[in-house]
Amino acid sequence: MNITMYTFSKKNNSTKQPSGGDQISCVLKENCSILNPVFILKSNNFSYNYCKWDNRYYFVNDIVSLANSYTEYHCSVDVLASWKDSIGSSRQYVTRAGSQSDPYIIDNYYPAKSAATLSKYPLNTLHNAIVSTGYYVIGVVGGAGASSGAVNYYAVTESDMQDLLNFMFSITTYDIDVDEISENLQKALINPFQYIVSANWFPGSMPAGTPVHIKFGWWETGSGQGAGVLLSSSSRTETHSMVLNMTSYKHPKDILLGMNFLSFPPYTRMLLDFYMFGTVPLDPLWFPLYSGNIIVNIDRFTGIGELVIQNDSSAVVYKSTAQMGVPVQLAQLSQNLVSSAISGIEGVISIAQGRIASGAAGVASALDTAMPQMATTGSNGSNIAYNTIPSITFTHYDITNIDKSHFGAPLCQNKQLNTLTGFIMCENPDIDIPGTEAERDQINSYMASGFFYE
Repeated sequence: MNITMYTFSKKNNSTKQPSGGDQISCVLKENCSILNPVFILKSNNFSYNYCKWDNRYYFVNDIVSLANSYTEYHCSVDVLASWKDSIGSSRQYVTRAGSQSDPYIIDNYYPAKSAATLSKYPLNTLHNAIVSTGYYVIGVVGGAGASSGAVNYYAVTESDMQDLLNFMFSITTYDIDVDEISENLQKALINPFQYIVSANWFPGSMPAGTPVHIKFGWWETGSGQGAGVLLSSSSRTETHSMVLNMTSYKHPKDILLGMNFLSFPPYTRMLLDFYMFGTVPLDPLWFPLYSGNIIVNIDRFTGIGELVIQNDSSAVVYKSTAQMGVPVQLAQLSQNLVSSAISGIEGVISIAQGRIASGAAGVASALDTAMPQMATTGSNGSNIAYNTIPSITFTHYDITNIDKSHFGAPLCQNKQLNTLTGFIMCENPDIDIPGTEAERDQINSYMASGFFYE
């Protein structure tokens, strides 16, 4: 019989088949297996390392020289090359492949390094829209047609705010005859700040509108005495937004090699640093295309801000509220007497009767207003947060060098194997061939541990 002998190089776990070869006459040694045959050749050529007999390919494991120039070639079947067509036409669940892969599947085959790369994406557009010259919004009791309940809200500049305060604390504002109530007593009785129920400073530009005189209580400012834009319910909310395009901030190896999974956890982390909202962890999985929108809504009446983050599908992935208007401290007058003086008056009242008691009560009331003390309510907030431009910080953890040609990359799809090339690894393979059980087991073992379809 004849066999074809080759001098051929290939990997043990490869379906690669040789071409050409030499037709050599031989004798099959008795009592040998079809899987591990021994061929006797009348030849002293020791260069052959591969052969084909019938429809099977064989590795040459050993060459034994016999007498009279005969040589024994001890062989073992190459199941991958012998059953290449059956393997290629089979459909298997491929976990890893060299020619196709899903770049979004996390590949933990390669260890992550301890070093990390940090990059910062500044939100300049949003910052420049929110932070400008600054203005105040004050809630004032007085006048008809209030913006909210019994309160009117005015947006005022810093200079108008100063003019308003000067006007409110001018004794001539209240037009009370000093013969009726002395100037000192007017200062004790009249508390202009009782009409200002709230005051917040905002970092942006003044709302659009024509400034009007400010009405508080029974009074109204005049020219040069403070004016502001009267805010209606429709102008209550200040809204700013910015389109997020973070594609250039993906993991460096994602951009270079298309390993998309590296731009997501655990290899990439995102932190948003945004004014009063503080540092907010963002999940990169929220942004499949590394794009989206960030929206800031500011309630001018209360100073409450709302931060909304949307992904590329306009789905809200994060929402939070914080105080964005900076509270301004307000002062008020309160009247308190030292306890000993009150006790003395109470002693008089307890003894006196009739008009004396009534007079004593009048004295107590006068004493109650005779020693006004300045007290404050609320506290001054801080605008220091607005000194820092909001930003998103990306932390990228690197991985060791990859070798896709030898180890493939995640695919996780049911595929016909001859549609792939190179490295292939299958999950629970089950090949169907008209061969021996040992050959099927060997092929399944190769497919499960990884082989090369060539």
